[in-house]
Amino acid sequence: MLKLASLAAMIAFTGQSALAMNQLDYERPHVQGELLITFDEDLSESQKEQLIAESGGSVIHEYKYSNSVLVKLPETNGFVSSANFLAEDSAVENISLNHIFSINVTPNDPNESKQYQNELIGADKAWGITTGSKDIVVAVIDTGVDYNHPDLKDNYWSNPGETGKDSRGNDKRTNGIDDDNNGYIDDHRGWDFANNDNDPMDDNAHGTHCAGSIGAVGDNGIGIAGLNWNVSIVGLKFIGRGGTGTLGDAAKAVEYAVTMGFDVTSNSWGGAAEKDTATAKDPLFAAIKAANKKGQLFIAAAGNNGSNNDNKKLYPANYDVDNIISVAASDSRDRLASFSNYGPKTIDLMAPGSGIYSTSTRSLFGQIYRSMSGTSMAAPIVAGAVALVKSANPDLSAKALKQRIISTVDPVSSVRSKLKSGGRLNVYKALNQ
Repeated sequence: MLKLASLAAMIAFTGQSALAMNQLDYERPHVQGELLITFDEDLSESQKEQLIAESGGSVIHEYKYSNSVLVKLPETNGFVSSANFLAEDSAVENISLNHIFSINVTPNDPNESKQYQNELIGADKAWGITTGSKDIVVAVIDTGVDYNHPDLKDNYWSNPGETGKDSRGNDKRTNGIDDDNNGYIDDHRGWDFANNDNDPMDDNAHGTHCAGSIGAVGDNGIGIAGLNWNVSIVGLKFIGRGGTGTLGDAAKAVEYAVTMGFDVTSNSWGGAAEKDTATAKDPLFAAIKAANKKGQLFIAAAGNNGSNNDNKKLYPANYDVDNIISVAASDSRDRLASFSNYGPKTIDLMAPGSGIYSTSTRSLFGQIYRSMSGTSMAAPIVAGAVALVKSANPDLSAKALKQRIISTVDPVSSVRSKLKSGGRLNVYKALNQ
């Protein structure tokens, strides 16, 4: 999965915030000069602007689903004093460094059986009921998706509000206008939040691998079959070529998915919060809560540390929001993978995540498929299962859909005391409940 170096110092401030400010971990990777700030709900826009201006800062981004902003402060020795100035104001409820995400995929065995998971989770039988629907949209919030991949391009989403001709006869995809009024210009195939442009092409491979498990085109005579032979996949990129991205950009990506009303998001990234202080005050958590209200399921990887998330929390998998399905990884022998995190109170189920064969960006040797391992690989398999069940039951609520996925697992005795459900995903049983 993508590992967050630090989910950030999500610290609620009262009148004694200067002490709390010292808890910000400047040693962990973060974007120099940037802070995520959540203001008191009663503060007016002019008061916010004045406070930021007095700190010497400027607003980079204002979040939709929380009273939060991303602020740029002077990259000088005055950064700490400016940050303290903001933290010490009682109008500031929460403050955080803009910490960085990075890739953490567990090494895999290239000789693992290709797509063993399809039989294990009952996909081969499920396809007798449905092979998916283009009406279901799955957002892969990750390193982007290779939308030109021969096994993905026919299942790649196209924004209906940014395609076709505008009133002047120009192509909406390239006319430089926000035709659908969602705040993003020409986002006809999603958005790249890492580079702030409309091209979420994957230059890393991680997101493309996730996308293939969800919806590589089936029965097309090439490559592999995703869980959904028919589906709409959109890449929301916030991790760049070097394998890093920010908490602030992750929140923007989730907000975009909520605004666009996608059915499910696949999230193979996360990390520990500083001193376990992640709260409802941060924009990422607020965006996930907005997704919950919108009826959008959020599938989250549990992490690859081999540890218990009940004791050592990892976010966003550990956020307490009803729409989150947290996923551990199993291996080809139906055991909890050695690298996988677990948690009898916090992790819902496991799905195959060891030696998963899927689509990839082109390697130096011309290969466009590869095996990878991690809870990063397990989460999109659950996301794909959600999409497949939704295709056959379009009126099923997010709550009912989550319940189906979790309640129909195949019990596995070895994880009875390690996972909330005590079992491994079975998509066929979920379809037949």
